[in-house]
Amino acid sequence: MPTLSIQTKVTVDDFVLAAEQLQTSDLENLARRLLQIHARRKALNLPEREAQLLQGIVRTATYEGQERYRQLNGELKLRPLTQDELSELHELIGLSETKTAERLALLIELSQLRKVSLSVLMKQLQIKAPEVV
Repeated sequence: MPTLSIQTKVTVDDFVLAAEQLQTSDLENLARRLLQIHARRKALNLPEREAQLLQGIVRTATYEGQERYRQLNGELKLRPLTQDELSELHELIGLSETKTAERLALLIELSQLRKVSLSVLMKQLQIKAPEVV
């Protein structure tokens, strides 16, 4: 696990500067964990099922391999991929689709629970629709 050098008392700006030292995968892990903390804090004032749904929505927002997926997808636009790269990309596409489907199911359930449309819920939660590949 990578380590960062930070001061004992850290400002938000110091924390951001330290986070900039991280590799992309570690930064994604940090972002995921910060989102989970944020969701837990917001969930303290919510009914239990809503809190569970929100935590699931945050959990499925990113996945391990997301940066590699973006990299391979970008390379595909520039050049033909090798067979190994194509296989890896197909595997990552499957993972992305699975996470997107899980997240959508959670969002739909939450929108039904709150009796609002999915688009209204996504605006409330400041969630953008996923990119179309």
